[in-house]
Amino acid sequence: MSRYFLFLLTLLIAGNSHAQTSLAQKEDKAISAVASLPEIKALIKSWNDTTSHIALRIAKDPDSSFKYFWVEVGVDSKYIYNTNYNFYVTPDTYKVHYLDTVSDSLLTLKQWRGQNKQKHRT
Repeated sequence: MSRYFLFLLTLLIAGNSHAQTSLAQKEDKAISAVASLPEIKALIKSWNDTTSHIALRIAKDPDSSFKYFWVEVGVDSKYIYNTNYNFYVTPDTYKVHYLDTVSDSLLTLKQWRGQNKQKHRT
């Protein structure tokens, strides 16, 4: 009986470990999708503050009520993390959307880039 229980426990742990690894791999893929955006690459490349750095992190994973990976891009220092950009990434295609926190709306990258061009013109 105890061998059977240990066998089941081992299977349960192994299955759970695989699911966690799978989630971690998906999170890494979502972060990579955002990190590969030209705007984010340029931000990282141009950052020259020695007391802080640009960081990307998962703010929320998809679940039954939320269908995206929420990726934050911000400045991380010894004392504080300040979010500069919010992106939603679809878990099946890894398509990236920009979350406009002012209007609380989801924009395509094309829409977001268009808004950025208009902001820099005025």
